[in-house]
Amino acid sequence: MWGAWVELSEELFFWYQELLEAEGRERNPPFPAVLGTDIPFYPLTLGLPLTVHIQPKGIRPLFFLEAGSHPLIHDQKTGVTVEDIKAIKRWLLSLSQPAI
Repeated sequence: MWGAWVELSEELFFWYQELLEAEGRERNPPFPAVLGTDIPFYPLTLGLPLTVHIQPKGIRPLFFLEAGSHPLIHDQKTGVTVEDIKAIKRWLLSLSQPAI
């Protein structure tokens, strides 16, 4: 699982901050934002449009990427392949190996 941030308007940011401790906050409508994180193993993901869905208090919001042909959008809808998971594992293991 990758952690991700979004970029949103200042107005939406302050509105969301007011909801952080609110019970029932998940009843608020989704709102637009863009992906503020470049996800490894994909072409540039920074700036992909998405919708933020607020979850109950104590649970992080869900991000749903907008329609399009980007591989991350496809993988969010259908899942990643076993081959992709193996490649990610190899990459993560290589990060823990000392450089020679």
